[in-house]
Amino acid sequence: MKIQAAVTHKKGEPFKIETVDLAEPKAGEMLVRIVACGVCHTDESAQMEQVPTALPAVLGHEGAGIVEKVGEGVTEFQPGDRVGFSFSFCGHCHNCQTGKNASCEHFNDINFGGILRDGTSRLSQNGQTLSMFFGQSAFAQYAVVDADCAIKVPYDDIDLGIVAPLGCGIQTGAGTVLNRLKPEFGSSLVVFGCGAVGMSAIMAARIAGCAKIIGVGGNEKSLSLALEVGATHVINRKKCEDIVGEIKKITGGGANYAIDTSGVPDFVRKGLHCLASLGVEAIVGITPPMEIDMFGELMGEGKTIMGVIEGDAVPKVFIPQMIEYYRQGRFPIDRIMKFYPFSEINKAKIVGIYEIVQSMTPVMSGDTYRPENTIFTDLDFPEKPSGEEGNPLYQYAIFKVADVDKYDEVKAEIEKVDIDWERYDLIDNNGNIKSMAENFNDMEKMSQILLAIISIASFIVLFLIFL
Repeated sequence: MKIQAAVTHKKGEPFKIETVDLAEPKAGEMLVRIVACGVCHTDESAQMEQVPTALPAVLGHEGAGIVEKVGEGVTEFQPGDRVGFSFSFCGHCHNCQTGKNASCEHFNDINFGGILRDGTSRLSQNGQTLSMFFGQSAFAQYAVVDADCAIKVPYDDIDLGIVAPLGCGIQTGAGTVLNRLKPEFGSSLVVFGCGAVGMSAIMAARIAGCAKIIGVGGNEKSLSLALEVGATHVINRKKCEDIVGEIKKITGGGANYAIDTSGVPDFVRKGLHCLASLGVEAIVGITPPMEIDMFGELMGEGKTIMGVIEGDAVPKVFIPQMIEYYRQGRFPIDRIMKFYPFSEINKAKIVGIYEIVQSMTPVMSGDTYRPENTIFTDLDFPEKPSGEEGNPLYQYAIFKVADVDKYDEVKAEIEKVDIDWERYDLIDNNGNIKSMAENFNDMEKMSQILLAIISIASFIVLFLIFL
């Protein structure tokens, strides 16, 4: 069938809504009309080919919609069912069979390899195969998904725009707390980064009964919201000179648990340092290489640091649980969402990136009702671009700022957010967004200065030696 989808043809190109062909569902699959889909940084990473997804592709991996048709052997669903989707998994490896679907041994092949579980794609355009993403490719009017990766929405009165982000970003934050860390009642937990994932972790910590829940971020609006949705304390990293010391003061010696959603090495280290003896830190952000003193920072106090994928969730079990918490008013995820029509997917993406770079203010999009073509943006990026060469997220953000054509429109969005832009060196002395060439020229000038300094130093050393 012919459908409209947001196609990514080449690295770094904006999404283009085009007509593509979608094949019929095979055995174990179903055809779903998409009502809403989240945009997570993983989609952005695939668009920039920072994760191994072959282009051209139709991205989108936080979809929700209504079942139109089921393939052979599908008995769990029927046409008309309202469903959300999550990541794909093989169902046959040891991890899948022991309830660890998020750690499927074939996770990367299935979710990033452009295929469904049978090794083929259902999407094509003008005879050319298009890569699929996370077993769904939900930036489209319709999607073919494996029934095993879909979750029936148990209530008709819940907007599918609320359900969509539960499949990845929100599941990651909440699941890390409730499924993996499982903090004891009355314990203390710190969350570094108050974006969508961080906010979800804060809400989950309140559900778990943590006595002290500390949000660390750099934007006052985000921190105020964190207090409203569950945090007992917040720390503005821009104003606090000793974050670790402040956390130890609040907790009376150190936190029991810490979660880093930022992927910034400095935050990862602070998360480890702020822990009490035997404390545990969970890493859910994409973090560049860093070194850790295994004895001084980890083993010496019996601490644990762990990576958590997709909140260690079994989506068919955990997503209904989150929906129930939402209905009870204990998981107010609607507070961290903003909605955009599908036709404005690139606008929503631009706004999302600026919010990410600037402040981690929660921005999502979708459509509050049911027009089929909706998207929303999830802020999973680091709250503080580190500027380090090894941090691809910072380099990527610079590229996208340089890639924006409508400077006036985007600058208007920028000015709405409280941020010290000069700190990130993305604007010139006149307050204008720098072009890509200017950014690269700045780096080139810096390199030339460093080379000159090294040359002079080398000459002085040689002169002294021969003297």
